[in-house]
Amino acid sequence: MKRQYQDVRNGSTRDPRYRKGYERPRNVLSLHDIEEFNGNFPEFTRPKNVGSFSLDVYRNYQNDYSELRYLSMPPETSNSGSCKVRFDLRKGVSSVIEKDGESIRQKMLDDLLTWILQERKAEHPSIVDCNHPLKPLLVEFVCYRGLLTMLLSTPYESQENWTILATRFQNSIYFWQLKDNRRNEYNSNPKQQEMSIWGFKFEQYLCASSPEASPNPEEQLNTNAEFCCVLKARIGGHPLLYGAEVDAAYQQ
Repeated sequence: MKRQYQDVRNGSTRDPRYRKGYERPRNVLSLHDIEEFNGNFPEFTRPKNVGSFSLDVYRNYQNDYSELRYLSMPPETSNSGSCKVRFDLRKGVSSVIEKDGESIRQKMLDDLLTWILQERKAEHPSIVDCNHPLKPLLVEFVCYRGLLTMLLSTPYESQENWTILATRFQNSIYFWQLKDNRRNEYNSNPKQQEMSIWGFKFEQYLCASSPEASPNPEEQLNTNAEFCCVLKARIGGHPLLYGAEVDAAYQQ
């Protein structure tokens, strides 16, 4: 379903329905003036961590904590939490091993589904209806956190479109965002590509492989490794299960 921006307050020409030669597209979600949605935000319960998994440097699923990293602040950090650092974010950029975007797009929800199948087999009581012969999930929606962020910011975004794939199985609807080709072109710009790596390099200066270890910025940077938590929450009374990448955990 492709998101389309419309300003319908005064028949504005920004609304494509008022343009010459306009043909109504199929499967379009029309947005109304955000003023119509003023009011209290629906109840959003505190997310509960119900599981996790790792993806190794080859993006292989691992049912463990092997890719969990631990936050290790620089030793000169003051009591107020501030510190002076000199992190070279360009260090090792030429040898970085980056994620294969096409492979990730092809896998879609596979890793999260692998975790779900694993929990169904184990009859996880907060995830699976164990009293039902088909063992359906006890949630209405399944997705990743990034998709939730995108959806909730949609009323305030007038430049970017999105396309979401949705499929229903038993009692649950599974969502996946189909990436825009224009974004891929943006990321193919060498400068933008390098800047996107800086964030991973910054993490390398602050994240250690164990609570007792220290960060190792000399290690070759591989952006494929990932640790993902699976959380359960309710929005407006609707149970939701979503995966969220975690950069690091506090050592304690």
